Amino acid sequence: MSENEPRYPHIRELREDADLSQEDIASVLNCSQVAYSYYEIGRRDTHRNSH
Repeated sequence: MSENEPRYPHIRELREDADLSQEDIASVLNCSQVAYSYYEIGRRDTHRNSH
């Protein structure tokens, strides 16, 4: 995976296939639409439990 490739390349497709907006998903995740958009483009990564 190159630095410019999204880490999760299919989450946008999955969201759009479900006819959901970024705001819909952000609401479920309890984050802002901007924060969620960063996940889609790979600018932000998910948190991993270290326990």
